[in-house]
Amino acid sequence: MRKTIEIITERYKLFFIDLIYQVNIFLNSPELTVQMAKKRDDKILKAFGENLKRLREAKGLTTREFADIADIAYSQVWTLESGQGDPSLTTLLAIAKVLGVGLDELVHERS
Repeated sequence: MRKTIEIITERYKLFFIDLIYQVNIFLNSPELTVQMAKKRDDKILKAFGENLKRLREAKGLTTREFADIADIAYSQVWTLESGQGDPSLTTLLAIAKVLGVGLDELVHERS
């Protein structure tokens, strides 16, 4: 029950962050809008990196093995797992396929 409440709370937080983002666009405050978008993107990329590493390790794959199987550069895997990379849709799909998960499991923040 608590886990469900935490998930709902997190989804509401993301909803309100997005709502504020849209209001800022409407009010034509580009500096604040860009700051909020970057903060949201950084949070998503960090969650993605943590999920990628956790799921890769759960499969028993090293970073290099995973990179070879997913057909992406070893350095890109490291960059993504550290939350510093912004993967293309093609890369996301390759990663999800190798890990046997959906895109939502890769980008969803864990509570």
